[in-house]
Amino acid sequence: MGCGTSSVKSSVVLPANKENTKLIEEIHTAVTQGDVQQICDIILPLSRDRHVTLEREYGEVRGVSLVEALAALSDEVFWRLTLHEDLVTDRVTALGNSATDDEMFDVYTCVFQTHDKDKIKELSSKFIEQNPNFLNPLRLYNDQSEEYPDNGISARISKFKENPLDHYATRMHSYVENKSKEALLFILLCRSEVDLYDISTIYKNKYKQDIYTDINNLLTSPIPKLHLLDHSQVQEEEGVTKADNKNTAISNVSEVTNTQQEKDPVVSAKVTEKLEEVSRLLAELSDNNIAELEDAIMEVVKLDRNSMNSRSEEVCKKVEDCKIGTEEYRRIIFCLACNLQTSSSVLLSNAITDNSSSTVDIMLMILLSSIDIIPEINSSFVALSKDQNTLHEVLGNNLSGDFQIFISALLTKVRDKGEIVDINAAKEDAVRLHEVKDFKWQGEENVFIDVFVLRHVAQLREIFNQYYQVSGSDISEFILSEFTLHLQKALLVIVYITNNSVENYLAKFLHESRKKSHFMVILTWIVASRYTTDLTKIQQQYKSKYDESLLALLDNISSVDPNTRRVLEKIINQASS
Repeated sequence: MGCGTSSVKSSVVLPANKENTKLIEEIHTAVTQGDVQQICDIILPLSRDRHVTLEREYGEVRGVSLVEALAALSDEVFWRLTLHEDLVTDRVTALGNSATDDEMFDVYTCVFQTHDKDKIKELSSKFIEQNPNFLNPLRLYNDQSEEYPDNGISARISKFKENPLDHYATRMHSYVENKSKEALLFILLCRSEVDLYDISTIYKNKYKQDIYTDINNLLTSPIPKLHLLDHSQVQEEEGVTKADNKNTAISNVSEVTNTQQEKDPVVSAKVTEKLEEVSRLLAELSDNNIAELEDAIMEVVKLDRNSMNSRSEEVCKKVEDCKIGTEEYRRIIFCLACNLQTSSSVLLSNAITDNSSSTVDIMLMILLSSIDIIPEINSSFVALSKDQNTLHEVLGNNLSGDFQIFISALLTKVRDKGEIVDINAAKEDAVRLHEVKDFKWQGEENVFIDVFVLRHVAQLREIFNQYYQVSGSDISEFILSEFTLHLQKALLVIVYITNNSVENYLAKFLHESRKKSHFMVILTWIVASRYTTDLTKIQQQYKSKYDESLLALLDNISSVDPNTRRVLEKIINQASS
């Protein structure tokens, strides 16, 4: 691999964003030294917006584009796509008249997964203008398939919506087999802010191969730490306005322990060893070794929860077949063995089927504490559903009125990404909220959905601050006066999480539910499902707010069977330590 050197202007210009100066100097040093690994360590963990800014400012400072500088060291196509500002429209133009149905379909699915309706509408005219072979994506998005009766694209999109992560894994494998580097990288980079970890897990389970190794094999020179493009691993960046750590509420639900660590060979070997132990214990399962099975599952979950997730159904069926423990106990084992989106989808399914007074409480607890992974929860729900129905379809038949419209928006719209606050936009939204008169939830313009569903946590917090400046009253007072019942409760929960944290809300919800009939369902989901994410913080919040530990709370419940009590105590103690 060659070592390239960038030409440097005699007079260095400071970039507009001074916080990037240090990064640009570090990148330049690494470029001159030919240190590709150091370049990857700096660039790959950053967001796409930061990539674009660095590309522009590096050129201003160094007189040569960052892509050119990096192309001298490693794969030019990879860096061109990684640092490109408008990946989608660039891809449409690049494909030209030679685009295959598969390549066009990849563009459509990328657009539908990463853009809201307004952005899709904007892109539609660009698609038609730049490439007449492309169909109108807005019409496809709205399921207006009659315009294209023979091409099968609409049917493929409907199927894609059922399980998008599996679709991406399949498409990427196809491109690996065909050595279609640019098509493969396009999908990889479009998905970088969703959940590449799950895609790579599906890929490995289906094809017994590592997706990042396969991609590297297609590049002209390998990219060290390519897996860092999984943006669930984004590190804290200097100089970017972020929400205060204790308040990064709704975004704090990713499988931190499991998905953010590098796939260290030692860790992988340990996971394999523990999974073999799980298999051995399942083969001879009885009351005598069930406690050992719990320990082995907890060890795997701590190392790599998604590896255990693929075995969760097998584990639960075996425990049930052996008639070990109560239904409550088996629910805990399931929630512990699977990942957060799977346990959430099952609990939602059970609550909907039960259709009791607790259904809405459970639904709001899950959805509002896990907003950023709602697409993954929905995919899991579809996979588990006998009729392959989405959450939106099922709840649409069980809810009504304004609350149904709100939940529908929550399930189908994509929340803004990031944590950067736009104060002017926050002021505008606050004024819109304050000036609402005789508002109807139906219709194209819905300020409440714009604000409560689409705005990210840090932006929401600023909107609520600005609302107080504009109106002289708290946003909660407005909600209490204008809304009732379930919709009022949902909006108030979003306000509470925004001003506090997900962990604070779950601690509060747990305490308020302790006298209700569905308390053990809630306790099980919070303790077992959130074991490797934020259970430790939930415990701290509970102790701080109510001067009682979760263990003490469990001790006060006399009706818990021995197996259930044992495994809950184990999980709580592990999280505490």
